[in-house]
Order: sequence, then structure tokens, then C-alpha cells
Amino acid sequence: MKYSPLFLLLLLTSTIGSSGCFDIPDMCGNDVYREYPSPNGKLKAVVFERDCGATSPFSTQVSILGRDERLENVPGNAFVGSDAGSAPLTDHSTMEKFEVRWLDDDHMLIRYDARGFSRETDPKIVNNVQVRIEQIP
Repeated sequence: MKYSPLFLLLLLTSTIGSSGCFDIPDMCGNDVYREYPSPNGKLKAVVFERDCGATSPFSTQVSILGRDERLENVPGNAFVGSDAGSAPLTDHSTMEKFEVRWLDDDHMLIRYDARGFSRETDPKIVNNVQVRIEQIP
């Protein structure tokens, strides 16, 4: 049986495409700013900036992870905020507008200044930690 060159080209293209050879790399990256261990040391809160390229602003985020767990290249699981025109976290004036504090092993408080951040997540429970999110007055 003879196949047309167009059929063979389509077959080759679909085979290569489905094998992952043409996967688009993740355009986002996380830059860890600071880690806050829980009082009992079993967990940590990781404050980081997520940058997804020139078409979107950087974003301050928080993830609650196990003590030995590494932050993967994913959005925060406890807080995601858009940095509405604020400077990067490495600028101390920005960190004055953002606070992460363990109240005890099961409760965390995240406070942010609404003039510099807009919250994109609601309070939640992450890794059995109740996360409370408040605006700094």
C-alpha cells in the first residue's frame, strides 16, 4: 500500500507533537524572598515573587509547605496577590506593606496594604493551617 507524502507528513507531525517534543516551557518563575518556620518547625511559610513574563506583573505569593519541601514552579497555595504598581519584595518599602506571621502551629496571619497589593485569594486552610488574610489599615 502506498501512502501520499501529505499523509506521511501529518502522521509524523502528530506523532512528534503527541510525544511532547513541542511542549511549550513554563514562562513563569518563582523567586523565594523569605521563609518563616512554624513554631513547632514542621511547616514553613514561603514568601516569593512569581513572574510570568513581560505581559503580566510580578505577584507576591505565599505557600505553606512541609519543613523539607521545596517550592515548585507553581502559584502560592495560601496567598496570591497582584502587586498593583508596587516595587519588588527586595525593596524594603514593599515588605512594610506585607506581613506573614505564625500565630501558632495551626494558624497564620497574612496582612497586606491594599494600596500596594490586590488580593486574588480568599482565606483558607492549607496543610491543616487556618490562614487569615487582612488588610493593613
